[in-house]
Amino acid sequence: MYTVASLLQKQAMDFQVGATRVLFISHWVFFVCVMPAYWLGPTSPDWSLWWTPLLAGTLSALGALFTILAIKLGDVSVATPLMGIKVLAVAVIAVVFLTQPVPLSWWLAAVITVVAVYLLGRKPSASGRSVWPTVCLATLASVFYAGMDVTFSAFAKPFGFFQFVALAQVVVVATSFLLWPFFSAPLRAVPPVALRWIVPGAVLMAAQFYCMAFSLAESGEPTAVNILYSSRGMWSVVLVALVGHWFNNRERHAGRAVMIERFTGAGLLLVAIAIVMMTSH
Repeated sequence: MYTVASLLQKQAMDFQVGATRVLFISHWVFFVCVMPAYWLGPTSPDWSLWWTPLLAGTLSALGALFTILAIKLGDVSVATPLMGIKVLAVAVIAVVFLTQPVPLSWWLAAVITVVAVYLLGRKPSASGRSVWPTVCLATLASVFYAGMDVTFSAFAKPFGFFQFVALAQVVVVATSFLLWPFFSAPLRAVPPVALRWIVPGAVLMAAQFYCMAFSLAESGEPTAVNILYSSRGMWSVVLVALVGHWFNNRERHAGRAVMIERFTGAGLLLVAIAIVMMTSH
């Protein structure tokens, strides 16, 4: 769902909508999808933890901003595999803030991840531009999302899962107004054809967010959940290669050698993920 949503957002930006307007509209569609969760909770929230959904929402907004910029400036088949770095960022944050130990094998996974990032960022994108801005933006997005995941894992269930999800999204949609000064044109100028890509993409993002948030809250294991979630990196390369043309995506035209390196980089990320998975409790 994440990869298809990214392809839909990428296509929407081809209509000169701009990353900030795509993100703003997506935040509001996301809000409409998620807000009903507030009334689904069987108990009232624990307001002594009022700051936790505020923190999660802020981190989510920053993660979304850097993600949409990574997709705008680069290729989905580069940006999405790089989001697999989040699993290592989650492990580090869990060590620092939750005092969870990190085994030696996880540092091996970190080295493999660095090699994977190099392979993903070594060749130019389909447009001929450097992919290193995409690498940096996707890495920043991963760090912010990792912080959000650790916050969800630690506090969503004690606060009240459904209310936590809804209130975090209230923060996200409130911060979206900060994007207004950066719009390239008014919202009313967004062509209807672009909305056909933006709205389904945002709905898919909301659906996968529900799945991810529920898994984090119920398991209390942000690292393990992110290990499985990082398989989206391989899906992004596969879907771009096989059905990217359905979305008018031209990344597969970057050349066979480039796509092979991206497959290799995405595969190495999965190896790193597997190492973490096999050595975690």
